[in-house]
Amino acid sequence: MIDAVNWVLFATYYMFSSSHHRHKPSDSLMTRHFLILTACLLFLVGCSRSQADAEEVPVSDVALVEAVPTDSLTETERQVQALLAEEGVHVVHFWAPWCHNSMSEFRERVWNQIIEDNEDVTFIFVTVFNDGDLDAWVLEENNIPERVHTFAQPDHGAVTRRSNRRKTFLGLPLTWTPTTWIFNREGKLASAVNFGEVRPALMQSLLDNAQANWSRH
Repeated sequence: MIDAVNWVLFATYYMFSSSHHRHKPSDSLMTRHFLILTACLLFLVGCSRSQADAEEVPVSDVALVEAVPTDSLTETERQVQALLAEEGVHVVHFWAPWCHNSMSEFRERVWNQIIEDNEDVTFIFVTVFNDGDLDAWVLEENNIPERVHTFAQPDHGAVTRRSNRRKTFLGLPLTWTPTTWIFNREGKLASAVNFGEVRPALMQSLLDNAQANWSRH
């Protein structure tokens, strides 16, 4: 981001110094140059904020979901927590029907292949930021297997106001859709991926790693 701003500042200096040496720039030309450069700066700031939002989902790979007090959880979180306590590797996928990226993953049939290739893995799909609605018809329309556990996470109020969205799940930050968490056999969060990273080859590698019995102290 800093490099980009420096580039814009350099371009500003060059543009006006060149104009000054050739001839005195008109007010309209000066105004046009200023507006163009201002637009460039606003665009760069917007890109920087979008990247920050995308990186706002840092999660620890040693987080234990058992440590979260159950009385602070929603019913959906309690049900998912119970599934994660069972033996085996678990995948928790957070999605929203209004989210273009979520729907792109479904349309590309990425999840169908991953689920089919890993019959011994528990898959949990949680609809989020959707006023507590499951919208199961979306999963049916995209042929998501029935063995996938499906839940809807309620919000604090109408999600037309972003402040009403629940920003955590089982005590872990959740601010981006789609997001996928992989829990290993020890009940620890081993991996977390976002849209663009969910590909069969990568997911299979992460699942294979989670299948191995390992611990960190």
